Parts: sequence; structure tokens; C-alpha cells
Amino acid sequence: MVFSSFYFLFYFLPFFLICYFLVSNEYKNLCIFIFSLCFYAFGCMDSEFYVVILVISLFLNYLFAILIERVREKKIIKKFIFLITIFLNLGLLFYFKYFDFFVEILKNFGREIFTKHNLLLPIGISFYTFQILSYVIDVYWEKITAEKNFINLSTYIIMFPQLIAGPIIRYEDVREQITKKKISKEYIIDGISIFIIGLTSKVLVANQLSGVSIDINNYGIENLSTAMAWVGGISYFMQLYFDFFGYSLMAIGLGKIIGFDIMENFNNPFFARTVSDYWRRWHISLGIWFKDYLFYPLLRSKVFVLFRKFVTKISNKKIANVIINVIALFITWFLIGLWHGANYNYIIHGIYFAIFMILEEIVLGKILNKLKIINHIYLLIVITVSMVIFSNENMIDLKNYLSAMFYRTNNLIDNNFYKIVEINIFPIIIGVAAVLNIPKIIYKKIKNILVIRLIILCILLGIDIYLLYRGFNDPFMYFRF
Repeated sequence: MVFSSFYFLFYFLPFFLICYFLVSNEYKNLCIFIFSLCFYAFGCMDSEFYVVILVISLFLNYLFAILIERVREKKIIKKFIFLITIFLNLGLLFYFKYFDFFVEILKNFGREIFTKHNLLLPIGISFYTFQILSYVIDVYWEKITAEKNFINLSTYIIMFPQLIAGPIIRYEDVREQITKKKISKEYIIDGISIFIIGLTSKVLVANQLSGVSIDINNYGIENLSTAMAWVGGISYFMQLYFDFFGYSLMAIGLGKIIGFDIMENFNNPFFARTVSDYWRRWHISLGIWFKDYLFYPLLRSKVFVLFRKFVTKISNKKIANVIINVIALFITWFLIGLWHGANYNYIIHGIYFAIFMILEEIVLGKILNKLKIINHIYLLIVITVSMVIFSNENMIDLKNYLSAMFYRTNNLIDNNFYKIVEINIFPIIIGVAAVLNIPKIIYKKIKNILVIRLIILCILLGIDIYLLYRGFNDPFMYFRF
């Protein structure tokens, strides 16, 4: 089930809200839990046992976290239970998402030990697994106490607004809200407004931009001129952004309606000036998760501490710190790439960003900070290429696309380019206007004028419903991860 569907907008959501606001505060979490399971079950109709796996996983993590807390004085037992919990969660993620990819890698090396299972990927497994892991790790680190109420914990993990595609939130950030929700008229109005803006970002911007990619791909990657290849890459970048940004806004809006503050997941990434700055603005919750639960723990690990001492002895402290940071960055970005999908292009995507972040850390960062316009152009080129890598799972297609972008100097521009721009001029204009934050600037000016605000939101909602009725209802792009 997707937020931008008639079934969700006119059946599931109204029924949920009626039930939610009718029941007493004591049963609101139970209401969220039941409806979230129904929401998830609807998305797993071809594989109903995935719901059973989710519930079993919730219960085991609930028990293990309590056990970890109870044996906190017995360090060895505590660590043993913690490692079992991590193995359980990552094992499920590996089996469903990476097992067939692993079999394919072994086959390429001439070792056919296993056979592919061709399993359907449980929707949202990467997101809710990381959310569970953050909770268990924080209990192990004694940053938080284990939740003793199973329904309260489950509400945090599988709350349907952010179950499928995040943002990935920490338990400590919502623990108080789970028992003391911020339900008010202002929150509800604000939540509805944010939800409609998110729906518009998805339906009016992202879905319309998908036509550019479709039209370009219809010509065949091998026939693309350089200009068409770049337009395709940039339009995919904008499409992916407004698709995921729209989902995140809808999640935040739904959260506010039911009394939760869900963190923002994007902060104007098109205004970034370096790759490092871009990743502080893009998919913020994922970046924070990897920074706090992988990058910094790696730097503090015994292996890295010993290696830093060794490098310091044969060189100096500054060089040792650079080498250690480079290795930690590389490992982190390799795994971020792999997190996105079980394919070589995602690994290349992660390594690609690692290289640029390392270059910025060593030399490029200081140069780019001085070049106020060139740094934006630099970033646009780097990110557009990254999106081409991200969107082409077939290595031959990826090679041909990159060739079209950089090597086909005899075919810089053609008539097909003008046709594509002419056919898709309206979504391109809307996309560029949205990238420049023009709608956001207008909304901020009228936000406090309630009547005008309501009129504009009603118009936007009407346009969204009309476009959905006309069939502009592409699935959210991040559901596949």
C-alpha cells in the first residue's frame, strides 16, 4: 500500500484516524500497532508469512533487549546475547536481500555451492532492520533502558507512516511521545498541510519527471546524445529526490497528525557545495545511522586504535589520523552502497562517494570552499554521475550511459534532445522551480494566513487526486530498498 493511492487516502487512512481518535490514550498505541500490521500485510499479499516473520522478529528483539539489560553486570553473557541479536537481525536481512547476490558472486568465481532462492524482498526490511538495530545497540551501550511494553516498542519500530522507507528514527527521540503524544489542533492542521505538500511533491513533481526518463530510455542508451544523457541523469536525480522527499514529508505529516515528531530527512541537498555537505542534507537519517553506529565505532575499535599507534610510530600522528579516517570512510561507504541493494552498481555507487569524500577530506575541500559557483557545478556533475550509476543495475547499460555522457563527442546534441525537452517542458519547469525552493518560499509567506493556506492546499490536493485518477501513480522508488 502506498500513501499516494486511492485505497490509502480514502479507505485506510480515514478508518485509521476515526479509530485512533475514538479510542482512549491507553489504547492508541495498540491501534497504531494493529493498523501498521494491516498496512504491512497489504504490501506483502504475495508473501503473507513475511508478516509472521516481522512479528516474531519484534518479539525476539523485545526479549533480547530486556535480557541484555538484566545481565548488564555479566559482561560476557551480555555481549553473547547482544551478538546473537545482531546476528539474528543481519542474518534475516542477508538471507532475504543478499543471499542470491552472494550465490551469484560465488558462481562467478566457479563455486556453485548454493542455488538461488529467488525470494521476494520484504518491503521496508532495510529500514526497519536498522531501526531495530539502533534500539538494541543503544540498550547494549546503556544509552537507553529496554522497553518493557511490547506494544510500545512495536509502535516505535513498525509505525506505518515510516515503516516502509523511513526516516530511520531512534527510540530515545520518540520514547516520551509514545506514552505522551503531542495531539493538538495545531499539530493536526500542520500535519495535514505537510502531508499534502509531500503528496504534491510525489504526484505533481516526481511522477511527472518520470516521463522524461521513460522517453529517454525509449530511444535506447546506445543511441543517446551527450545532451540527452545529461538531461536523463539530472531528471532522474530530481525525480528520485522529490519521490523520496515527498514520502518523507508524508511520513512527517502523518506522524504529526497522530502526535509524533518525526525527524526531517532532507535539507535542500541541491544547495550543497561539496559531497560531504550533500550527504549531510540527503537521506539524513541514514547518514546519521552509519556515522553513529559504524563510522565512529570503527574509529574507536581496538583494531583501529592499535593500527593508528602502529602508523604513528612509523610516520606521525597527522598522517596516521588521515589513513585511519580514509579506511573507515571507505568501509562505511562500501556498506552504504551495499545497503541500497544487492547489485554491483550499488557497491560502485558507495565506493564512488567514498573516493570523492576522501579527496575532499585530503585536498579538494579547501579548494571548493573558495570557489563559490564552481563548487555547485562540481557537485551537480558528481551527483548526476552518481545517479546514473545508481539507476543502472546492468553493467553494460551503465558503461554505455557513461560513454554517452563523456565520450561521444561526435554526438553532442541531436533532434531527439529538442523533442524530449519540448514534450516534457512542463514537468522540467516544475522540477526546476521546486529545486530552487520557489514553492517553499511562497508557502512560508502564506503559512500564517490560514484562509489562503487552506485554499492553496485544497487546490493542490484536488490536482493530486485528479492526477492519481488519471493513472499517475508510480510506486515510491525507495520501496525497493
